[in-house]
Amino acid sequence: MDSYERLRRIHLEAKLALDRLAALTAPRDKASAEAVRVVLDLTTALAERAAAPPMVGLVGEMSAGKSRLLSTLLGVEGLLKQSAEPTTGNITAVHARPAATGERPGLKTASVSFLSPRELDASIETLLARLKHQLQEDNLSAVYPLPVPEGYNPRTDGWEVLEDAARKWWSPAANAGVRQAVWQLLQIRDALDAASGLLAADAPGPRHPLQLDQIEHAVVISDSRRPPEAFPERRIGPKITAASVLDEEALRTAFCLIHRITLTVAVDSEVWDLADAVGPQGVVFLDFPGLNAFGADRDEVLCRREIGSLTSFVQVIDSGKPETSIIAKFAGLLEGGRHSSTALAESVLIAANKFDLVEPVVPDGIAVTLGDLRRRSDSLNTLLRTLEQLGGGSFGRVVLTTADPDRPRAGWLSAEGALRSTDQPAARLLGDYMRDGGIQALRDRLAAHLRDEALEIELQVLAGMRAHLKREWARLRRTLFPQAAPAADDDQREDLTAIVQDLYRALDDLRAIHRALTDPDGLRMRSLDLVEPQVGLLERIRQHAVLHVYGWDLWRPLIDRISSGTINPATPQKNGFRSGFDDEENDDWGWNPREQIVFADTTDVFREPFALALGRLREKSAELVVEALEMVFEDHSRYREQAGRRLASPDGRALLAERLAVLENDDGAARLRVVERIPDPTWITTRLKKLLDAAFDAPFADPYPFTEDQVLPWHQDVGKPLDGALQGGESTLSDVELRDLRHHSALHRLRFGLAEALARPVVETVARCFTELNPWLEERIVFLRSAVPRVGSLSAGRPGGQGEDLLGDPFDPDE
Repeated sequence: MDSYERLRRIHLEAKLALDRLAALTAPRDKASAEAVRVVLDLTTALAERAAAPPMVGLVGEMSAGKSRLLSTLLGVEGLLKQSAEPTTGNITAVHARPAATGERPGLKTASVSFLSPRELDASIETLLARLKHQLQEDNLSAVYPLPVPEGYNPRTDGWEVLEDAARKWWSPAANAGVRQAVWQLLQIRDALDAASGLLAADAPGPRHPLQLDQIEHAVVISDSRRPPEAFPERRIGPKITAASVLDEEALRTAFCLIHRITLTVAVDSEVWDLADAVGPQGVVFLDFPGLNAFGADRDEVLCRREIGSLTSFVQVIDSGKPETSIIAKFAGLLEGGRHSSTALAESVLIAANKFDLVEPVVPDGIAVTLGDLRRRSDSLNTLLRTLEQLGGGSFGRVVLTTADPDRPRAGWLSAEGALRSTDQPAARLLGDYMRDGGIQALRDRLAAHLRDEALEIELQVLAGMRAHLKREWARLRRTLFPQAAPAADDDQREDLTAIVQDLYRALDDLRAIHRALTDPDGLRMRSLDLVEPQVGLLERIRQHAVLHVYGWDLWRPLIDRISSGTINPATPQKNGFRSGFDDEENDDWGWNPREQIVFADTTDVFREPFALALGRLREKSAELVVEALEMVFEDHSRYREQAGRRLASPDGRALLAERLAVLENDDGAARLRVVERIPDPTWITTRLKKLLDAAFDAPFADPYPFTEDQVLPWHQDVGKPLDGALQGGESTLSDVELRDLRHHSALHRLRFGLAEALARPVVETVARCFTELNPWLEERIVFLRSAVPRVGSLSAGRPGGQGEDLLGDPFDPDE
C-alpha cells in the first residue's frame, strides 16, 4: 500500500484499539490498572500522532530571528513577538492551513493549554536534578546545602524542605546561577499556589481560548527570570480555576504551567500554496524558545518533551555568529528524539538567517570559486564551515535568509554572477537570497521536503510506536484474560453469523441516518403553504415564525383602522381625567367619566407578544426536530428492524449474551446493552433534544429587531408618500388610496421583519445543534462498529486455547 494508505491504516488501528479499551471494565488490582494505563497512553499517543498534521520545529539560539522568520514565511506580519533580548518563554504551535476561498488570510484563533500533573512533575524532577548537579560540579554543596531526600517532589511532598534550605543562603551576594536555578522552581510553586486548578487531568490538556491581544502575555518572558533580591516568600491571593477568565494577570501568574500556545493561521495561496504541499490539513510549526538565554533550564525541559513530536525541523542559525554551543545542544536533543542519525539528517533544513549582516564580498575577476570568496572573508568562511558541518558536507538543505525584506541584498550580485560558471549550488544560494531574502526558496524546500520525505520519516516513527504498542497490547491481554473457555458449536456459530451480519447491515442504516442528518434543511417535511408540498426542516421553522407573528390579535384592529382611515393605530389607554376630589383616595377609585382612545406611537407595543412568540417557536421547533428525526428513522429502518427482531428473540438474545460473557470475561451485559442500541436509534433523538434544551436554555442575544423608541411606519414623522406609487410619473391614486397603500405596505413589511427576526435565532440554534451532533454521531457509530464482535471471536474460546477476548488484536490485518 502507498504511504498515505499506511498512515490511514495506522490511524484506524489506533482508533479501534481506543474503542476496545473504552469498553473495558476498570481492573481493581493495581498491577492490571497500571498495565491498562500504559497501553491507553501509548494508544492515545499513536492515534493523535497518526491524525495530526506534519510538525515542523523552528530551533535555534536566542535572537536568531526564528519568530520573525516564521511570520515572514507565512506572510503574516507581526505574527509572533520578536526582540534582541530573550523573548519566547513557551512553545508556540502555529497551525498554518490554506485559506479557504473568499477567506481573509491571517491569524484566526489563539488558545493555551496547560501541563498535566505528571508532565509538571517531570519538569520539577529535571530542574531539581540540574540544581543538585550544579552544586556538586561547582563544589558549592558546602556553601549551599540542599538536603532534599531521594525522590523528593515539592508539588506533592511540600515546598518547605526546598524553601528552608534556600532561605538560609539567599542574598544578593549569593551565586547568581544557583539563585536562578532555585528561582525557576519557586516560580512553579507560586504558579501552583494560585493556578493549580488549570492543570490538565491528562496530556495534552484542553485548550482555553485566548483573545488575539493576549498571546503576548502567554509567550513573552519579560523580566520574570531575574531572581528577586530578597527570598521570595509565598503569597496568599485569589485562586485561578479552569472556569476563570484568563486575562493578562492570570496568564502571567500561570506562565510556567503552560504546555503550549496554539495559533491558527490561514495562509494566502498566492503567498504559499500549502494545499499543494500538505493538503487542506496544513502544517504545524513549533516555535521553540532559544536555549542560550539566562535561566533557560525550563525551556530545555519543554524542548525535550516536544522534540519527539517533530516530523521535521528548521535549524535557524545567526549568520553573524554561527559558531555556538547551541547547535551541538540541539543536535543532541534531536538525536534523542529520533531512531537514527540518518533519519535526523533527512529531516533537517538549515536557514542561515540574518545573512544581510554578513558583509558582501566583491570578487576579483569574472569567474571565481567559492573558495576564493571564503579566503577574502573570515565571517563568510566561518558561516560556510558551520553550514557544511550541519549539512553533511553539502548545501543541498541550506537556505540563506533574512526575515527583513527591506534589508539591501544587491551587494552580493557580482559574487553571484562570478560563481555561475564555477559553482552552481553556491550561485543558486546567493540568487535565492537576493530575489526575496531566501523566503521563497525556504518555502519551496519545505514544501518539497513535506511532500516527498517527511511522510516516510513520520511513518518510520509511527511504525516504531506501533511495534511497541503491539507488544504491550499482547502483554495486557495475557494479564487481563488468562482463563480458557470452550468454543461455540456449529449450530451456535451459524446463529451467531446471522446475528452479526444483521447488525452490520443495521450499522449501514445508521450510516445513512448520519448522512441525512448532516443537512437539517434537507430533512423534508410537509409545507404549511400552497406553493410546494414539502420544505426542509429549517424552512418549516421559518413558516411557523410567520404563523406566530401574523396570528397576533393586535393586527386585526390595526388593519381595520388603517382601512377606515384612522391612522396612528394601537391599543387604547385611559387618559388622566380627575374627578375633582382632592383627597388621596382619588387615584384608587378607578372611575373615569370620560375615556379617550390614545394610541402608542412606537414599536414597543410588539415587544411582549414577540417574546411570547419566541418561547412558543422554541417549543414548536423542538417538536419539529423530533418529527423530522422520526421520518429519517422510518426511511432507513429495513435492516434495523431485522436486527431488532433477532435481538428481541429470546433464543438469539440468550445465545449472544452467553458468548459475550465468554468474550468479556464477565456477564457480557454491558456490551450487549451497547449492541442493542444499533437497531434502536432513539438515543440520537435523546442527544439532539439535550443539545436543543441546553442551547435554548442559554440566553439569546435580544433578537427584537426594533428599539423601544422607534416610531411605527405610519407615524406622522414618517408619513410620506410611498415611493413606488410615484415611479414612472405622476400617481393616478387619490390621497386616500396612497395613504392606504402606504400603511398596508408598511404593515406587511413590519410583520415580515418581525417574523424574520423571530425565526433567525431559532433556525441558527437548530442548525448549530445539528452541526454539534454530527461529529458526536460519527464517533458513536464508530464505537458501535467496534462493539460488534467478529463471529470468530464470539465462537472461539478464551486465550489459553484458540480463542480471542474483548481486546482482540486491533493490529491484526484480518481485523
